[in-house]
Amino acid sequence: MSAEENKDWNFEAQYKALNDCVTALESGRLSLDDSLASYQNGIGLVQQCRSILSRAQAKVAQLSAVDADGSMETKPLQLDVEAPEGMKPQAKKRASKEDFF
Repeated sequence: MSAEENKDWNFEAQYKALNDCVTALESGRLSLDDSLASYQNGIGLVQQCRSILSRAQAKVAQLSAVDADGSMETKPLQLDVEAPEGMKPQAKKRASKEDFF
């Protein structure tokens, strides 16, 4: 199922689907075409998860504070969301001849 088809899923379902993509990619059992499709789907899921988290953060910021007069005031909430281990960016390695032969 593509990330586009998953748009209406909740965060937990999106995150599980993302972890499933990572697991499949890390298994090394996918063909090149299937790997590319899974990677593309994973990127879409990451974007959707970030969007869901951003909307949740905005809602929390709207509801998070009351000033001394009892009026609602907004305070931005800083969420530090860490990517799953398989999705963390890695240092780029420059390709050499040995990588191809």
